[in-house]
Amino acid sequence: MERTPKRFINMRAQSKRGSSQNKLRNTLYKKGIERVKQAISAGYYIEAIMILESMITDRVVSVIEVLHKDDDTSWKLNSFGSTVYALNKLTYDLNCRTAENEDLIKSLRQWKSLRNTAAHQFVFVQHNRFGQYDDLPKRYHTMKKTAQQGVHLMRAVDRLTRNMKETISNR
Repeated sequence: MERTPKRFINMRAQSKRGSSQNKLRNTLYKKGIERVKQAISAGYYIEAIMILESMITDRVVSVIEVLHKDDDTSWKLNSFGSTVYALNKLTYDLNCRTAENEDLIKSLRQWKSLRNTAAHQFVFVQHNRFGQYDDLPKRYHTMKKTAQQGVHLMRAVDRLTRNMKETISNR
């Protein structure tokens, strides 16, 4: 068995038509989408949000790979935030910023904040902007909305990924 060079550890396996990694990725996406639907239906919103974060991050990294295809620059992409930052910087630096991907980056940043609240502040009690505390039903409602927005966002990022890959392959 061939060892993976250290610089490639914890990096996304590149997309290649018909490859074993793409077949696995396809299976994982199908199961992930199925699990997200089940989790939202059952009220397991944090689970849905975490799976969605993984899927969105994978799609964003795929876009970054497309933007990087002629570049050997290395990015340390170890969090959702650093991945969104890299996408923002690359689309600006490579002069491929569009209204569509600018809106998407803004949505990713907003969702990151909602995701952080759901993941890290479920039991954290603080005053909201009205000087009150969010009760349990309000927290569940917010997590449900975050999960639902994540589904929408994942689809939007997937569309962007497909469009950018098609555009670049047609050059």
